Amino acid sequence: MNESGLAVCEKTILNYFNQSFTFGSLFILADQEEEKRIVCEIKVVNEGLGQISFVPLGEDELLFNEGETVYFINETNNISFKTTALKNHNKSWLTLAMPEEVKLLNLRQSERLILGEEVLDTPAKITSYGEDGVRALMENNGDCMDISETGAAFEIKASRIDGYYKGDHVELNISQKYSFLSNIRGKVVHKTLANMMDKENRKYRIGIKFNKSLNLSLVQQA
Repeated sequence: MNESGLAVCEKTILNYFNQSFTFGSLFILADQEEEKRIVCEIKVVNEGLGQISFVPLGEDELLFNEGETVYFINETNNISFKTTALKNHNKSWLTLAMPEEVKLLNLRQSERLILGEEVLDTPAKITSYGEDGVRALMENNGDCMDISETGAAFEIKASRIDGYYKGDHVELNISQKYSFLSNIRGKVVHKTLANMMDKENRKYRIGIKFNKSLNLSLVQQA
């Protein structure tokens, strides 16, 4: 798994946590040895103080000490952070300093390609079959942001999307020119709102992991 630390601006990190709070995203909080490992959700994002607070999803206690380094990763296991515990509120509410660095984990082992309109359908069609994968529930048009042998990322313009949840089955039709880029089956690994503040031009980003790996050599040679 490829890993890279990115020094991003404070505003970018703050926006990420505000979006995560809006979506109710889950995080795993742990110590360095992972002896403490607890699933949590965001309680408060305090921009003024540069702090973020978490509460446990279940009845587990937050056994982190003030001043201790806390590591946490998002529910899709592709973004991680570490920071310092500032205050433990009766083991049920933990306040942390806003992290200064983001680590991105590349969940796709193969090279990501950005393909042009000479290959891709514009837009591509993304059909959701829900968690049971039996019948088509919805279809949306989307732009393919990148593709690899094991997955692809799409951007969908819509005011609201009630489907494409993590684990949902989908079918993709990306290109009429290349038959192996049609009727691709896969599963959703993440869905995020790309521009939460722009309500008139909402964009969602969907990450798909293919059920079977693709051979993209023909596309690369074209």
